[in-house]
Amino acid sequence: QDFFGPTSGTVLLNALRPGEGGFEPPTDDSFLPATDRAFLPEGFDPIFQRYTQNNVFRRSPRSRAEVLGHPVELQGKPVKDFGYQIRQFDDLLKAHGLQSSLRVVDEKLSPATIRDEFVRNMKTRDDYVVVNYKRSALGQEGGGRISPLGAL
Repeated sequence: QDFFGPTSGTVLLNALRPGEGGFEPPTDDSFLPATDRAFLPEGFDPIFQRYTQNNVFRRSPRSRAEVLGHPVELQGKPVKDFGYQIRQFDDLLKAHGLQSSLRVVDEKLSPATIRDEFVRNMKTRDDYVVVNYKRSALGQEGGGRISPLGAL
């Protein structure tokens, strides 16, 4: 559950048609070890460039260890900060060269305004919405969740 941020970042990075305009994702061959690839036909390479939960950390403002609970210093004290906060997620996207706008939704915004912003965003090519919400508000267990928003 601590990987909602990196996973959502991976989904967005792969959805943006990597390879166009100099936007080249890294190669990640971790899913198929070289020992297994030795059995493939000569010249066949099943590995292709894509973002994964492994290589998205190459440009992450937080290390994998920090996401998993390695203490970070906060106001002079070691603190475990599991997962990603929404502002850290915004930093992750920007570290990978994406344009990102952070919009905090609170009780000051009307449901109509929120809906209109979502609809406008969904009509824009290569523009995505990622939401961060408190799972308990939806009757789910756990703390916050970062997730891409999808619509048909």
